[in-house]
Amino acid sequence: MSDVNALQPKRGRLATVVIFLTVLASAVSFYAYMQLTKRQAQTIASLDTIYWKRVVPSVDLVREGNEISVTTTSGKTDYQIEASPELPAGTIVVHYRVQLLDGNVMIGVLSADRQQWLATDPIDTPGINEREIQVHVPDEGTVLFANNRETNGTSHFIINKLDFTKQP
Repeated sequence: MSDVNALQPKRGRLATVVIFLTVLASAVSFYAYMQLTKRQAQTIASLDTIYWKRVVPSVDLVREGNEISVTTTSGKTDYQIEASPELPAGTIVVHYRVQLLDGNVMIGVLSADRQQWLATDPIDTPGINEREIQVHVPDEGTVLFANNRETNGTSHFIINKLDFTKQP
């Protein structure tokens, strides 16, 4: 009987070690998960969550299902519509798919003080244009569409997709 009692403390220590190692493994897994989560891109907004503001009241802006149809005013480089929410500081990717039906437009990210373009991309090829703009936003920024013509005239385009993501 004394041999059985002598083993009892060793079993208790073994159980304690197993519990400790299990808790440690869980903590390491949780830490790895948190680090991975931090490195993933954060979606800021997508086409269905973006509120659109007409910069010029006479812009024709119509939501048609999952698309936004825009007919611009005739000013050759006038700002037309801007997206809300504003972009936060950091590295931002703006992914868009726009169908250009007539004219030329431009998508860009405007600085918080609205004095400087942080990035622009002309959309001047008729049909579907799908691209990404990656931009460093030092403070805040606004995604904006502008007419981009050589002479006065309207442009017509349909926004099929628009996503803003913040990169880690």
